[in-house]
Amino acid sequence: MAEFEVALRSEFPEATDAEIKRFVRSCQGPRIPPDKVKERAEQALEEYLDWRSCYGLDYKDESKTHTDADDWKFAIEKSLEVSASIKRTREMEKKLAEEQAQAEADNNAPISYDIDMSDSQKSEDEGKKEDNEGEGRAENGGKKADDD
Repeated sequence: MAEFEVALRSEFPEATDAEIKRFVRSCQGPRIPPDKVKERAEQALEEYLDWRSCYGLDYKDESKTHTDADDWKFAIEKSLEVSASIKRTREMEKKLAEEQAQAEADNNAPISYDIDMSDSQKSEDEGKKEDNEGEGRAENGGKKADDD
């Protein structure tokens, strides 16, 4: 193991030796200085381990002996879970965008203050009219003036 592979091993104990070697080799090149190789491999390995953890790939039951078929089944199940999660997220984003667009459209709708004022005046006038009719009935013994 190269010097920086040992450093990566101590920095990322959850990574396998094969993963560390793979990331180091992927970052090596004829014109890339060793400190840049370590820096790039460190960043790539960290992102990979975060991704693996994010999707629950580190949480399978280690107490059992797994066959290759078990590993493929686990990977397929996780892939389907992730796919469903992404689909739900996209649907939610679409719904939120539609709600936001509707709210903006509602906020941008012109307000007709004349209509609002006339409606409020109508209801106020109707309330006064009913009050006046009620007073007239009280004076006539509960009957309308027309009932005579």
